[in-house]
Amino acid sequence: MRPVPRAHQTRDLITFEKRLRDYREELSSDPTIQGTLKMRQKKVTEAVADIEE
Repeated sequence: MRPVPRAHQTRDLITFEKRLRDYREELSSDPTIQGTLKMRQKKVTEAVADIEE
């Protein structure tokens, strides 16, 4: 599951969302991971929005 944090670090929203789909079963089974992923997705989305401005 290393590709998930790697996509977050590179601020690649498309890859991040693809990795979430790829590892959906593993990630959805843990509430702590779900909270962390929501936070990371928000940060990646904000970073992409900042780049586009």
